[in-house]
Amino acid sequence: MPGLHFEMMERVDQGPRKQEKEFDKAIFPKVKELARKYEIKYSPDQVVPQDDAMADRLFAAGMEMAVDSGLWVLDTQKVAKFSEAEIWRYLDNYHSPLMFGWGKDQVMLRHRKLDSDTPALVIGGAAGSSVTEGEVYVKHMMNFALEPTIDMIANANPHVVEGRQIRPYSPLEVHGAIQEVGWIREAIRRSGRPGMPMFVAPGCAASAPPAVAIINEERGLRRGDFMYAALLTELKSDYDRLIRAVAAVENGVHVATLLAPMIGGWAGGPEGAAICGAAETLLAAVCHSSTIVVHHPVHMSLKNGATTHRQTLWVESIVGQAFSRNTIFPIGQNVFLDARAGTYQVLWEAAANAVVAVSSGQHTGPGPSGITGGDDVDMISGLEARLLGETTRAATGMHRQQANEVVKYCLGKYEPTLGSPPRGRRMQDLYDFERLKPNDEWLGMYEGVKAELKTLGLRYR
Repeated sequence: MPGLHFEMMERVDQGPRKQEKEFDKAIFPKVKELARKYEIKYSPDQVVPQDDAMADRLFAAGMEMAVDSGLWVLDTQKVAKFSEAEIWRYLDNYHSPLMFGWGKDQVMLRHRKLDSDTPALVIGGAAGSSVTEGEVYVKHMMNFALEPTIDMIANANPHVVEGRQIRPYSPLEVHGAIQEVGWIREAIRRSGRPGMPMFVAPGCAASAPPAVAIINEERGLRRGDFMYAALLTELKSDYDRLIRAVAAVENGVHVATLLAPMIGGWAGGPEGAAICGAAETLLAAVCHSSTIVVHHPVHMSLKNGATTHRQTLWVESIVGQAFSRNTIFPIGQNVFLDARAGTYQVLWEAAANAVVAVSSGQHTGPGPSGITGGDDVDMISGLEARLLGETTRAATGMHRQQANEVVKYCLGKYEPTLGSPPRGRRMQDLYDFERLKPNDEWLGMYEGVKAELKTLGLRYR
Protein backbone atom coordinates (compact mmCIF):
# COMPACT_ATOMS: atom_id res chain seq x y z
CA MET A 1 0.00 0.00 0.00
CA PRO A 2 2.50 2.67 -1.11
CA GLY A 3 -0.13 5.38 -1.39
CA LEU A 4 1.05 8.56 -3.08
CA HIS A 5 4.37 8.61 -1.24
CA PHE A 6 6.46 10.87 -3.49
CA GLU A 7 3.50 12.82 -4.84
CA MET A 8 2.70 13.82 -1.24
CA MET A 9 6.29 14.91 -0.57
CA GLU A 10 6.26 17.05 -3.71
CA ARG A 11 2.84 18.61 -3.33
CA VAL A 12 3.30 19.89 0.20
CA ASP A 13 5.95 22.20 -1.33
CA GLN A 14 4.50 22.77 -4.80
CA GLY A 15 0.78 23.24 -4.24
CA PRO A 16 -1.08 26.56 -4.44
CA ARG A 17 -0.23 29.05 -1.70
CA LYS A 18 -3.03 30.06 0.69
CA GLN A 19 -3.04 31.98 3.95
CA GLU A 20 -4.26 29.96 6.93
CA LYS A 21 -7.05 32.40 7.75
CA GLU A 22 -8.28 32.23 4.16
CA PHE A 23 -8.23 28.42 4.24
CA ASP A 24 -10.08 28.29 7.58
CA LYS A 25 -12.79 30.74 6.56
CA ALA A 26 -13.62 28.69 3.47
CA ILE A 27 -14.43 25.54 5.46
CA PHE A 28 -17.80 26.48 6.98
CA PRO A 29 -19.44 27.75 3.75
CA LYS A 30 -18.19 24.63 1.97
CA VAL A 31 -19.53 22.12 4.50
CA LYS A 32 -22.80 24.05 4.74
CA GLU A 33 -23.17 23.79 0.95
CA LEU A 34 -22.29 20.08 0.96
CA ALA A 35 -24.64 19.28 3.86
CA ARG A 36 -27.49 20.85 1.90
CA LYS A 37 -26.46 19.28 -1.43
CA TYR A 38 -26.09 15.76 -0.01
CA GLU A 39 -28.87 16.04 2.60
CA ILE A 40 -26.72 15.29 5.64
CA LYS A 41 -28.84 15.86 8.74
CA TYR A 42 -28.15 15.15 12.40
CA SER A 43 -30.98 13.76 14.55
CA PRO A 44 -30.50 13.63 18.35
CA ASP A 45 -32.75 10.55 18.57
CA GLN A 46 -30.65 8.66 16.01
CA VAL A 47 -27.26 8.53 17.72
CA VAL A 48 -26.61 5.40 15.65
CA PRO A 49 -28.42 6.26 12.39
CA GLN A 50 -29.88 3.52 10.21
CA ASP A 51 -30.07 5.47 6.95
CA ASP A 52 -27.77 3.68 4.48
CA ALA A 53 -28.46 6.24 1.78
CA MET A 54 -27.31 9.09 4.03
CA ALA A 55 -24.10 7.17 4.84
CA ASP A 56 -23.43 6.87 1.10
CA ARG A 57 -24.18 10.54 0.57
CA LEU A 58 -21.78 11.45 3.37
CA PHE A 59 -19.02 9.49 1.66
CA ALA A 60 -19.68 11.40 -1.58
CA ALA A 61 -19.68 14.72 0.33
CA GLY A 62 -16.39 13.81 2.02
CA MET A 63 -14.81 12.92 -1.32
CA GLU A 64 -15.90 16.24 -2.83
CA MET A 65 -14.55 18.13 0.19
CA ALA A 66 -11.22 16.27 0.08
CA VAL A 67 -10.72 16.94 -3.63
CA ASP A 68 -11.82 20.61 -3.54
CA SER A 69 -10.14 21.69 -0.30
CA GLY A 70 -7.03 19.52 -0.16
CA LEU A 71 -4.62 19.45 2.79
CA TRP A 72 -3.17 22.75 4.04
CA VAL A 73 0.47 22.51 5.23
CA LEU A 74 1.62 24.85 7.99
CA ASP A 75 5.32 25.00 7.11
CA THR A 76 4.84 25.91 3.45
CA GLN A 77 1.48 27.73 3.65
CA LYS A 78 0.51 25.65 0.62
CA VAL A 79 -2.28 23.20 -0.17
CA ALA A 80 -1.53 19.63 -1.26
CA LYS A 81 -4.32 18.54 -3.60
CA PHE A 82 -5.26 15.12 -4.90
CA SER A 83 -7.77 14.05 -7.52
CA GLU A 84 -10.62 11.63 -6.90
CA ALA A 85 -8.90 9.11 -9.18
CA GLU A 86 -5.71 9.33 -7.10
CA ILE A 87 -7.62 8.77 -3.87
CA TRP A 88 -9.38 5.75 -5.33
CA ARG A 89 -6.02 4.40 -6.54
CA TYR A 90 -5.05 4.04 -2.90
CA LEU A 91 -8.41 2.79 -1.61
CA ASP A 92 -8.81 0.20 -4.39
CA ASN A 93 -5.40 -1.29 -3.64
CA TYR A 94 -5.76 -1.45 0.14
CA HIS A 95 -4.76 -4.91 1.41
CA SER A 96 -7.19 -6.70 3.73
CA PRO A 97 -7.05 -8.62 5.98
CA LEU A 98 -3.76 -7.72 7.65
CA MET A 99 -1.98 -9.53 10.48
CA PHE A 100 -0.18 -7.84 13.37
CA GLY A 101 1.89 -9.15 16.26
CA TRP A 102 3.71 -12.45 16.69
CA GLY A 103 2.99 -15.98 17.81
CA LYS A 104 -0.06 -16.51 19.97
CA ASP A 105 -0.47 -12.74 20.32
CA GLN A 106 -1.07 -12.21 16.60
CA VAL A 107 -4.32 -10.50 15.62
CA MET A 108 -6.12 -9.79 12.33
CA LEU A 109 -7.44 -6.46 11.08
CA ARG A 110 -10.40 -7.08 8.79
CA HIS A 111 -12.98 -5.03 6.98
CA ARG A 112 -16.18 -4.82 9.00
CA LYS A 113 -19.59 -4.43 7.42
CA LEU A 114 -22.50 -2.81 9.21
CA ASP A 115 -24.41 -4.98 11.69
CA SER A 116 -21.94 -7.81 10.97
CA ASP A 117 -20.58 -10.54 13.21
CA THR A 118 -17.00 -9.96 12.02
CA PRO A 119 -15.00 -9.41 15.22
CA ALA A 120 -13.77 -5.90 15.89
CA LEU A 121 -10.25 -5.35 17.13
CA VAL A 122 -10.06 -3.75 20.57
CA ILE A 123 -7.17 -1.34 21.08
CA GLY A 124 -6.88 -0.87 24.82
CA GLY A 125 -4.82 1.73 26.57
CA ALA A 126 -4.68 5.15 28.12
CA ALA A 127 -3.65 7.48 25.28
CA GLY A 128 -3.97 11.04 26.51
CA SER A 129 -4.14 9.99 30.18
CA SER A 130 -1.55 11.20 32.67
CA VAL A 131 0.10 8.45 34.73
CA THR A 132 3.10 8.21 37.03
CA GLU A 133 6.39 7.20 35.42
CA GLY A 134 8.45 4.06 35.90
CA GLU A 135 7.07 1.03 37.71
CA VAL A 136 3.64 2.62 38.09
CA TYR A 137 3.51 3.18 34.33
CA VAL A 138 4.45 -0.46 33.75
CA LYS A 139 1.67 -1.58 36.13
CA HIS A 140 -0.88 0.54 34.25
CA MET A 141 0.13 -1.04 30.94
CA MET A 142 0.05 -4.52 32.47
CA ASN A 143 -3.48 -3.82 33.64
CA PHE A 144 -4.50 -3.39 29.98
CA ALA A 145 -2.37 -6.22 28.59
CA LEU A 146 -3.81 -8.71 31.10
CA GLU A 147 -7.33 -8.17 29.74
CA PRO A 148 -7.93 -10.99 27.21
CA THR A 149 -10.35 -8.94 25.09
CA ILE A 150 -7.65 -6.33 24.40
CA ASP A 151 -5.96 -7.10 21.05
CA MET A 152 -3.48 -4.22 20.81
CA ILE A 153 -2.04 -1.97 23.50
CA ALA A 154 -1.88 1.82 23.41
CA ASN A 155 0.31 4.01 25.59
CA ALA A 156 -0.44 6.41 28.43
CA ASN A 157 1.29 9.76 29.00
CA PRO A 158 4.02 9.83 31.68
CA HIS A 159 3.32 12.74 34.00
CA VAL A 160 7.04 13.43 34.28
CA VAL A 161 10.21 11.53 33.28
CA GLU A 162 13.07 11.04 35.73
CA GLY A 163 11.17 13.46 37.97
CA ARG A 164 11.53 16.23 35.40
CA GLN A 165 9.02 18.13 33.29
CA ILE A 166 9.37 17.38 29.58
CA ARG A 167 10.02 20.25 27.19
CA PRO A 168 9.37 19.89 23.43
CA TYR A 169 12.46 19.55 21.24
CA SER A 170 14.62 18.81 24.29
CA PRO A 171 16.98 15.87 24.90
CA LEU A 172 14.70 14.78 27.76
CA GLU A 173 11.81 14.50 25.30
CA VAL A 174 13.76 11.95 23.24
CA HIS A 175 14.86 10.06 26.36
CA GLY A 176 11.30 10.05 27.73
CA ALA A 177 9.78 8.66 24.53
CA ILE A 178 12.35 5.83 24.43
CA GLN A 179 11.72 5.04 28.11
CA GLU A 180 7.97 5.13 27.63
CA VAL A 181 7.93 2.52 24.84
CA GLY A 182 10.43 0.46 26.79
CA TRP A 183 8.01 0.39 29.74
CA ILE A 184 5.25 -0.87 27.41
CA ARG A 185 7.53 -3.62 26.10
CA GLU A 186 8.29 -4.61 29.69
CA ALA A 187 4.58 -4.64 30.55
CA ILE A 188 3.55 -6.93 27.71
CA ARG A 189 6.47 -9.25 28.47
CA ARG A 190 5.51 -9.50 32.16
CA SER A 191 1.90 -10.11 31.17
CA GLY A 192 2.84 -13.13 29.06
CA ARG A 193 2.00 -11.36 25.78
CA PRO A 194 5.42 -10.35 24.35
CA GLY A 195 4.14 -10.52 20.77
CA MET A 196 1.20 -8.19 21.44
CA PRO A 197 1.13 -5.42 18.80
CA MET A 198 1.62 -1.86 20.06
CA PHE A 199 -0.38 1.20 18.99
CA VAL A 200 1.69 4.15 20.14
CA ALA A 201 1.76 7.93 20.10
CA PRO A 202 4.41 8.60 22.76
CA GLY A 203 2.99 10.91 25.40
CA CYS A 204 6.49 12.34 25.79
CA ALA A 205 6.77 13.19 22.10
CA ALA A 206 5.42 16.59 21.11
CA SER A 207 7.78 16.66 18.12
CA ALA A 208 8.99 14.30 15.40
CA PRO A 209 12.55 13.46 16.59
CA PRO A 210 11.51 11.39 19.64
CA ALA A 211 8.75 9.73 17.63
CA VAL A 212 11.35 8.61 15.10
CA ALA A 213 13.74 7.58 17.90
CA ILE A 214 11.31 4.97 19.26
CA ILE A 215 11.53 2.81 16.10
CA ASN A 216 13.82 0.14 17.50
CA GLU A 217 13.35 -3.63 17.25
CA GLU A 218 15.13 -4.30 20.54
CA ARG A 219 13.35 -1.91 22.91
CA GLY A 220 10.98 0.26 20.87
CA LEU A 221 8.41 -0.03 18.10
CA ARG A 222 8.95 -3.08 15.92
CA ARG A 223 8.12 -3.69 12.27
CA GLY A 224 4.39 -4.32 12.22
CA ASP A 225 3.56 -2.09 15.22
CA PHE A 226 1.64 1.18 14.84
CA MET A 227 2.73 4.80 15.23
CA TYR A 228 0.35 7.75 15.29
CA ALA A 229 0.73 10.57 12.77
CA ALA A 230 -2.18 12.94 13.29
CA LEU A 231 -3.81 15.48 11.00
CA LEU A 232 -4.45 18.94 12.41
CA THR A 233 -7.97 20.32 12.71
CA GLU A 234 -9.42 21.02 10.16
CA LEU A 235 -7.86 19.52 7.00
CA LYS A 236 -4.31 20.53 7.94
CA SER A 237 -0.90 19.04 8.57
CA ASP A 238 2.69 20.13 9.03
CA TYR A 239 6.18 18.83 8.39
CA ASP A 240 6.32 17.33 11.89
CA ARG A 241 3.35 14.98 11.31
CA LEU A 242 4.37 14.18 7.75
CA ILE A 243 7.90 13.30 8.89
CA ARG A 244 6.46 10.84 11.42
CA ALA A 245 4.43 9.17 8.67
CA VAL A 246 7.37 8.91 6.26
CA ALA A 247 9.73 7.58 8.94
CA ALA A 248 7.19 4.96 10.02
CA VAL A 249 6.30 3.75 6.52
CA GLU A 250 9.91 3.50 5.37
CA ASN A 251 10.82 1.47 8.48
CA GLY A 252 7.94 -1.01 8.18
CA VAL A 253 5.89 0.55 11.00
CA HIS A 254 2.19 1.03 10.29
CA VAL A 255 0.70 4.52 10.40
CA ALA A 256 -2.45 5.20 12.41
CA THR A 257 -3.75 8.66 11.57
CA LEU A 258 -5.69 10.47 14.29
CA LEU A 259 -8.41 12.92 13.22
CA ALA A 260 -10.26 15.37 15.46
CA PRO A 261 -13.06 17.15 13.55
CA MET A 262 -14.44 19.78 15.90
CA ILE A 263 -18.13 20.39 16.57
CA GLY A 264 -18.48 24.11 17.17
CA GLY A 265 -15.27 25.03 15.32
CA TRP A 266 -14.62 25.89 11.67
CA ALA A 267 -16.83 22.96 10.57
CA GLY A 268 -19.86 24.23 12.48
CA GLY A 269 -22.34 21.64 13.75
CA PRO A 270 -22.23 17.84 13.70
CA GLU A 271 -23.09 17.65 9.99
CA GLY A 272 -20.06 19.77 9.09
CA ALA A 273 -17.81 17.82 11.46
CA ALA A 274 -18.94 14.57 9.82
CA ILE A 275 -18.17 15.91 6.33
CA CYS A 276 -14.74 17.11 7.49
CA GLY A 277 -14.14 13.77 9.21
CA ALA A 278 -14.91 11.87 5.99
CA ALA A 279 -12.71 14.20 3.92
CA GLU A 280 -9.84 13.98 6.42
CA THR A 281 -10.03 10.18 6.40
CA LEU A 282 -9.48 10.18 2.64
CA LEU A 283 -6.64 12.70 2.83
CA ALA A 284 -5.00 10.75 5.69
CA ALA A 285 -5.05 7.59 3.59
CA VAL A 286 -3.18 9.12 0.66
CA CYS A 287 -0.91 11.56 2.55
CA HIS A 288 0.20 9.20 5.34
CA SER A 289 -0.17 5.83 3.59
CA SER A 290 -2.28 5.01 6.63
CA THR A 291 -3.22 1.48 7.60
CA ILE A 292 -6.05 2.73 9.84
CA VAL A 293 -7.63 6.06 10.69
CA VAL A 294 -8.71 6.73 14.26
CA HIS A 295 -11.65 9.10 14.60
CA HIS A 296 -11.80 11.45 17.55
CA PRO A 297 -14.49 14.10 17.01
CA VAL A 298 -14.32 16.84 19.62
CA HIS A 299 -17.20 18.86 21.05
CA MET A 300 -16.34 22.42 22.06
CA SER A 301 -18.49 22.18 25.19
CA LEU A 302 -16.40 19.34 26.70
CA LYS A 303 -12.87 19.47 28.08
CA ASN A 304 -10.16 16.83 27.71
CA GLY A 305 -11.41 15.79 24.27
CA ALA A 306 -14.21 13.52 25.54
CA THR A 307 -15.91 11.61 22.70
CA THR A 308 -19.05 10.70 24.63
CA HIS A 309 -21.28 13.67 23.76
CA ARG A 310 -24.43 12.65 21.87
CA GLN A 311 -23.32 14.62 18.82
CA THR A 312 -19.76 13.24 18.74
CA LEU A 313 -21.13 9.70 18.95
CA TRP A 314 -23.34 10.47 15.93
CA VAL A 315 -20.36 11.80 13.97
CA GLU A 316 -18.34 8.67 14.80
CA SER A 317 -21.22 6.43 13.78
CA ILE A 318 -22.14 8.04 10.46
CA VAL A 319 -18.51 8.40 9.30
CA GLY A 320 -17.83 4.78 10.21
CA GLN A 321 -20.91 3.68 8.30
CA ALA A 322 -19.93 5.74 5.24
CA PHE A 323 -16.54 4.02 4.98
CA SER A 324 -17.83 0.57 5.89
CA ARG A 325 -20.34 0.71 3.03
CA ASN A 326 -18.11 2.29 0.39
CA THR A 327 -14.56 1.02 1.06
CA ILE A 328 -12.66 -1.69 2.91
CA PHE A 329 -10.53 0.96 4.63
CA PRO A 330 -10.69 0.42 8.44
CA ILE A 331 -11.61 3.04 11.02
CA GLY A 332 -10.97 2.95 14.76
CA GLN A 333 -12.80 5.07 17.29
CA ASN A 334 -10.81 6.91 19.93
CA VAL A 335 -12.57 6.44 23.27
CA PHE A 336 -11.99 9.47 25.47
CA LEU A 337 -14.14 9.58 28.58
CA ASP A 338 -15.38 12.56 30.56
CA ALA A 339 -15.55 10.77 33.93
CA ARG A 340 -12.73 9.07 35.83
CA ALA A 341 -12.10 5.62 37.27
CA GLY A 342 -14.18 4.60 40.26
CA THR A 343 -17.46 6.10 38.97
CA TYR A 344 -20.52 4.58 37.35
CA GLN A 345 -20.40 7.25 34.65
CA VAL A 346 -17.03 6.16 33.28
CA LEU A 347 -18.35 2.61 32.79
CA TRP A 348 -21.50 3.75 30.98
CA GLU A 349 -19.42 6.01 28.74
CA ALA A 350 -17.11 3.11 27.80
CA ALA A 351 -20.10 0.91 26.98
CA ALA A 352 -21.72 3.57 24.78
CA ASN A 353 -18.56 4.08 22.74
CA ALA A 354 -18.12 0.33 22.21
CA VAL A 355 -21.68 -0.18 20.97
CA VAL A 356 -21.43 2.78 18.57
CA ALA A 357 -18.16 1.51 17.10
CA VAL A 358 -19.18 -2.12 16.64
CA SER A 359 -22.59 -1.45 15.11
CA SER A 360 -21.16 1.19 12.74
CA GLY A 361 -18.56 -1.04 11.07
CA GLN A 362 -15.61 0.22 13.09
CA HIS A 363 -12.96 -1.14 15.41
CA THR A 364 -12.93 -0.12 19.07
CA GLY A 365 -10.30 2.13 20.57
CA PRO A 366 -7.72 3.23 21.39
CA GLY A 367 -9.08 3.70 24.87
CA PRO A 368 -10.73 4.16 27.20
CA SER A 369 -8.68 7.20 28.10
CA GLY A 370 -8.67 10.97 28.25
CA ILE A 371 -7.69 11.78 31.83
CA THR A 372 -5.53 14.68 30.76
CA GLY A 373 -5.85 17.62 33.12
CA GLY A 374 -4.06 19.07 36.11
CA ASP A 375 -3.86 16.81 39.13
CA ASP A 376 -5.82 13.96 37.51
CA VAL A 377 -2.89 11.53 37.46
CA ASP A 378 -3.45 7.74 37.53
CA MET A 379 -7.27 8.18 37.47
CA ILE A 380 -7.75 5.41 34.95
CA SER A 381 -7.84 1.65 35.37
CA GLY A 382 -8.08 -1.62 33.52
CA LEU A 383 -11.70 -2.21 34.54
CA GLU A 384 -13.02 0.40 32.09
CA ALA A 385 -10.96 -1.35 29.39
CA ARG A 386 -12.47 -4.68 30.44
CA LEU A 387 -15.97 -3.30 30.00
CA LEU A 388 -14.98 -1.71 26.67
CA GLY A 389 -13.58 -4.99 25.37
CA GLU A 390 -16.33 -7.23 26.70
CA THR A 391 -19.04 -4.89 25.40
CA THR A 392 -17.35 -4.86 22.00
CA ARG A 393 -17.58 -8.64 21.92
CA ALA A 394 -21.13 -8.70 23.32
CA ALA A 395 -22.42 -6.15 20.79
CA THR A 396 -20.92 -7.90 17.76
CA GLY A 397 -23.72 -8.69 15.31
CA MET A 398 -26.13 -6.23 16.93
CA HIS A 399 -28.28 -4.33 14.44
CA ARG A 400 -28.01 -0.55 14.42
CA GLN A 401 -31.64 -0.09 15.50
CA GLN A 402 -31.05 -2.03 18.71
CA ALA A 403 -27.63 -0.41 19.15
CA ASN A 404 -29.26 3.02 18.99
CA GLU A 405 -31.60 2.13 21.85
CA VAL A 406 -28.72 0.75 23.94
CA VAL A 407 -26.63 3.88 23.39
CA LYS A 408 -29.52 6.18 24.32
CA TYR A 409 -29.96 4.15 27.53
CA CYS A 410 -26.26 4.60 28.31
CA LEU A 411 -26.52 8.32 27.61
CA GLY A 412 -29.32 8.53 30.15
CA LYS A 413 -26.89 7.23 32.77
CA TYR A 414 -24.08 9.74 32.23
CA GLU A 415 -25.44 12.64 30.14
CA PRO A 416 -26.81 14.55 33.18
CA THR A 417 -23.25 14.95 34.56
CA LEU A 418 -21.46 15.32 31.21
CA GLY A 419 -19.05 18.23 31.49
CA SER A 420 -18.98 18.10 35.30
CA PRO A 421 -18.48 14.45 36.22
CA PRO A 422 -17.90 13.13 39.75
CA ARG A 423 -14.34 13.28 40.96
CA GLY A 424 -13.25 9.66 40.61
CA ARG A 425 -10.26 7.91 42.22
CA ARG A 426 -6.73 6.78 41.40
CA MET A 427 -6.07 3.26 40.22
CA GLN A 428 -3.87 2.76 43.31
CA ASP A 429 -6.98 3.36 45.47
CA LEU A 430 -9.21 1.03 43.43
CA TYR A 431 -6.87 -1.96 43.19
CA ASP A 432 -4.54 -4.17 45.11
CA PHE A 433 -1.85 -2.43 43.09
CA GLU A 434 0.90 -5.00 43.54
CA ARG A 435 -1.31 -7.90 42.41
CA LEU A 436 -3.39 -5.81 39.95
CA LYS A 437 -6.70 -6.96 41.40
CA PRO A 438 -9.67 -4.52 41.59
CA ASN A 439 -11.14 -4.07 45.05
CA ASP A 440 -14.61 -5.35 45.87
CA GLU A 441 -16.28 -1.94 45.62
CA TRP A 442 -14.95 -1.12 42.16
CA LEU A 443 -15.54 -4.66 40.87
CA GLY A 444 -19.09 -4.54 42.24
CA MET A 445 -19.81 -1.32 40.32
CA TYR A 446 -18.51 -2.95 37.14
CA GLU A 447 -20.61 -6.09 37.67
CA GLY A 448 -23.70 -3.97 38.34
CA VAL A 449 -23.35 -2.01 35.09
CA LYS A 450 -22.66 -5.18 33.14
CA ALA A 451 -25.75 -6.89 34.60
CA GLU A 452 -27.90 -3.91 33.62
CA LEU A 453 -26.48 -3.97 30.08
CA LYS A 454 -27.40 -7.65 29.81
CA THR A 455 -31.06 -6.74 30.23
CA LEU A 456 -30.73 -4.60 27.07
CA GLY A 457 -29.75 -7.60 24.96
CA LEU A 458 -25.94 -7.54 25.15
CA ARG A 459 -24.66 -11.10 25.01
CA TYR A 460 -21.90 -11.18 27.62
CA ARG A 461 -20.38 -14.57 28.34
